[in-house]
Amino acid sequence: MLALGAVIGLGVVLLWPSPSSRPAEVGQPPAVVRPERAAAQILRLWDRERSEAWAMGDAAALRNLYADGVSAGRADVTMLARWAARGLRVEGLSMQVLSLAVLDHGAGWWRLKVTDRVSGADVVGPGDETEMPPGAVRTRVLELREQDGTWRMQSVRPA
Repeated sequence: MLALGAVIGLGVVLLWPSPSSRPAEVGQPPAVVRPERAAAQILRLWDRERSEAWAMGDAAALRNLYADGVSAGRADVTMLARWAARGLRVEGLSMQVLSLAVLDHGAGWWRLKVTDRVSGADVVGPGDETEMPPGAVRTRVLELREQDGTWRMQSVRPA
């Protein structure tokens, strides 16, 4: 009988879930996502939508990525219009983020210090395609806000 008890006891110990394999207790906080990771994902999404607007030559979609009155947005839309007027599209516009720091954030908004550059794009025109050289490295403070399910650039200023 003693041997049977020892075997059952050993089985319970071996089969009992370890603390790391047990589900989280009710009321325990979920795993924490670092703010820099969340901000980088939002910025990547924003950059991808900007790239798509440029590839389609869609000034309205590009304008929608910026809050009203943002000078960087006006400059971006103006540049897109100039390229389109020459019969050119910019495809595959991609940004290389060299550093990103979260300066502040809250529900639905982020203020970031970002060092980045245009790392790739192809200029496509009638019968021609040219690879754009990498852009200059810039450090800026960006503020993004979520409005109606879309992240919009609220401000862009030199750091």
